[in-house]
Amino acid sequence: MSIWWIFLILTAKTIAEKSISELSNNVGNFQVNSTKVHFGSKKINNLYIYETVEKQKAPYVSANEYCHFQVSFFEANPGITHFHYFDVYKDGKTAIVGVQGSSTGPFMQYSFRQPLSILSNMSITFDTNNNTYTVVLLCGSKTCTMDEVCIQDMCVKRGSLSFVARWSRRKGRGHLIIRTPLNNTIYYGKPRTNSSFDEGRHQQIGDGSQIDNIYWPSNSTPPRGFYKICFSTGSLLNDTDKSPITVTIEIRRFRQEIETMTRTFNKSTTKLSECIDTSDTFVGSFPKVTCVWPFVLTSSTTCVNTLIDRNHCGMVGHKCNTSDKGCSNGVCLKTSASQLNQPKIIWQGNLNETEDFEYFSVTLPVNITVYNKTTNNVSVTANGVFCVGLCSKKFEFPSQSKSEFIYALAYVAWSPLYKNNERSAKISYNIYGNTPSRTVAFEFNETIYEKQDKKQYLHFQVLFFEAQPNIIQFIYLDVSSSGKSGPIGVLSMDERPMLRYSPEQPFFMLQDVSITFDTNNNTYTAVHFCGSKTCTMNEACIQEMCVERGNLSFVARWSRRNGRGHLIIRTPLNNTIYYGKPRTNSSSDEGRHALVDDGNQVDHIYWPLNSIPPIGTYKILCFDKCTGYEPMEALPSYHFNSPTALPYWDELVISDGTSEGIYYFINGNTSNRTVIFEYYLTHDTQPNEYCHFQVLFFEAKPNIVQYIYLDVTNGGKTATVGIQGKWVDK
Repeated sequence: MSIWWIFLILTAKTIAEKSISELSNNVGNFQVNSTKVHFGSKKINNLYIYETVEKQKAPYVSANEYCHFQVSFFEANPGITHFHYFDVYKDGKTAIVGVQGSSTGPFMQYSFRQPLSILSNMSITFDTNNNTYTVVLLCGSKTCTMDEVCIQDMCVKRGSLSFVARWSRRKGRGHLIIRTPLNNTIYYGKPRTNSSFDEGRHQQIGDGSQIDNIYWPSNSTPPRGFYKICFSTGSLLNDTDKSPITVTIEIRRFRQEIETMTRTFNKSTTKLSECIDTSDTFVGSFPKVTCVWPFVLTSSTTCVNTLIDRNHCGMVGHKCNTSDKGCSNGVCLKTSASQLNQPKIIWQGNLNETEDFEYFSVTLPVNITVYNKTTNNVSVTANGVFCVGLCSKKFEFPSQSKSEFIYALAYVAWSPLYKNNERSAKISYNIYGNTPSRTVAFEFNETIYEKQDKKQYLHFQVLFFEAQPNIIQFIYLDVSSSGKSGPIGVLSMDERPMLRYSPEQPFFMLQDVSITFDTNNNTYTAVHFCGSKTCTMNEACIQEMCVERGNLSFVARWSRRNGRGHLIIRTPLNNTIYYGKPRTNSSSDEGRHALVDDGNQVDHIYWPLNSIPPIGTYKILCFDKCTGYEPMEALPSYHFNSPTALPYWDELVISDGTSEGIYYFINGNTSNRTVIFEYYLTHDTQPNEYCHFQVLFFEAKPNIVQYIYLDVTNGGKTATVGIQGKWVDK
């Protein structure tokens, strides 16, 4: 029997519904019973179309999940199957989509493994004749690619990160402005940065009267840090319609929930290319930050610990003087002594009095919980050990005492400690906050007895949190010793092993280090406070920036100013490492360059901890801004067998102990790059004379050489300047 045509549309809309009584024993979840409806089957073009709608037993799902789609076949287009998804909850992450010729034939599949999975208004067309498929996103009268999203009937680039500004249509244009963590500003007048580390770009959408977009392409990595978001009203409020306009910012990231922020503008903005907190264009910052006490949010959307941060001591923006010894519990320290606000003294030593292994019992007005044991009784010792519970006798580490009064021991700095006449040694405590979020802070300030050296001391805190049971935090405020005499950790009095951060750990005990122990999950985390940042223990804090430590590292630092400086290292294996060549290609020489923040204060080259730096002499050179390093030797001398540029032919040398040298860098993109060599040299016989110049070559302008003389003493009277086709040895 011939079939004139088949146009089959299967429309399925499944909404998970159950009565309240049915869900009473399974709130918010249900199971669909297995059902099956048969329509028979037909063979068309050697393909079996099984007209069967089948609902198998489904996993527990949310009662709000649904899918609404169509499947179409076309008489005039045999072999074509079209899927149209009208409405899909949460992008159908678990769906498998495709067509199969038979039960054993190949399966042409578009599945959740594809980027972006299944979306509402998606159209997938399978061509079973050619075994191909195409995917588009329906967007009003347009079709978008899968790298785009449909917003107000317009196709907008997705990217790995995108900021989309949208507003109700009116005459004129508005402009989105983004300031990136690397301090690059992107907007319609500056659609891209010049940095390979920051590939954000502006996209004009339509005529710019409804939407503006700034995004990072899917194959790029957006810089880590905080983004400033601004919006210029442009000409939106300059026409006859001067009513307030509300702008919504959508922050989109791959496979993550969309975040939004809004602002209503009542008058035109004045700044177009500026985006800072005080700009009249400012909308907000991303990501949004929530700080938990004792961390407090600053105007730059960073969290600072006002208990110990000397730049924000007691309150945001309050800096301790340079003569102060630090910040403890929100107070700038004139000496290194403990200065808790209204401290409750537990023990205060007399001159040279040793209190090693003695313990002092304290009854607190708040309960603390460790290893799921709750008590308000603790005992502290002069050598930095806590008994959570009451110590009943002297003990030695590691204590295996089974006293029924001891729940756990916290070893903060296991060392004999004492007081000397230059430091007011004491153990004290205080309680901050209100019920049920109080913090109990114990503070120690003592000298290590073993050394009999007044310069070897420890100043640290131990914090317990009423709202965070099983958490203990150790904060080392001031440490002059490596503390190698003992371990750090917490020990339960049951059979479980000690949770230990010990001298065997790299970097062990350092100033401004925080170690937080979670006795519920038997884990700990250690960070290094660095101004308003926190560094990992594999990083050092330099000028309030986190810098990788490595087995060997070279760090160039200078006072902050506009522009960037560059550290260059020539290794013993004759590899040169700098920002333009961040790694070698050698497994025997694994040095690498690391960009530190925006590069205008610090530059860094290091060998990772799991690598071995080459043995030999390293040559160090800084471009423009650097102190305290020997210069790299001059570029290799050639035999002048090729055309030779003579920008300054004279007796010039590189002086030891200065930043003089010869270096180069490359600006621009392929086909239009500029190679710039820069010389900074001193006259050999007249050390007060110097020359600072550049030699430029242009990829797009062959045969052109440019000399730029930046600074020359005495007019360079003895110099020979020119260019020669070939040098002839005599």
